Amino acid sequence: MMRRMISGIVITGLGLSGCNGTPEIALPADRQEQAATCYAAKMAVFNAAEGPDKMTLDQINQAAHFLILGASLNGIAEPTTLQKLSARGKVLEAEVSKAKNGAAYAKPCQAAFPATQAGAFTTLPTDNANTRMLCYTLSTALLQIYQASDPLPDPRAETYVKLNSDLDARILSELQAGGEVNPAELAGRAVRGLAQAVELGSPTQVMKACADRYAGGVGV
Repeated sequence: MMRRMISGIVITGLGLSGCNGTPEIALPADRQEQAATCYAAKMAVFNAAEGPDKMTLDQINQAAHFLILGASLNGIAEPTTLQKLSARGKVLEAEVSKAKNGAAYAKPCQAAFPATQAGAFTTLPTDNANTRMLCYTLSTALLQIYQASDPLPDPRAETYVKLNSDLDARILSELQAGGEVNPAELAGRAVRGLAQAVELGSPTQVMKACADRYAGGVGV
């Protein structure tokens, strides 16, 4: 039930599917354009190396990270902006792929979005309702993206499904215990939780920490 209530305010339609040794490139000044560009560069590099039908779960997480960060402003992840950035990124990906300079964006993109840097993630916040919502909305978003992207099989996806299902039931129970569920309040918590989740660091590492705490653990 929780999933049905939140599905419209997280992510829909973000299919993530479809270089070497070049000088760094200056990113656009606009943050949203930066995010779309960095997403495009990631996708171009991954597709050139592996092929458009061989994206891994980790690669999808890395690319999606830029989109969600770019769509987050003042602690709120905006679904409409996220979809706009996804569409813009697909256009830019074709340009980057043609130029074969995707790798040149790596350092500028990490500088523009520090949460994407290696080692950015340290630990989840203390267990509370907001942290549970953080893990729930991130898992919901990523599972929707995987469904649209058709990544290579990965056993972690099953754990993410379990995490999402367990938190769905737990959060709904907590909400019902507090009285009538307020859809507007729930929507606000969801978009704030998603924005907080991606600011913590790598979605793959955040999901591992969420699964370790709330779903019995997951492999690296």
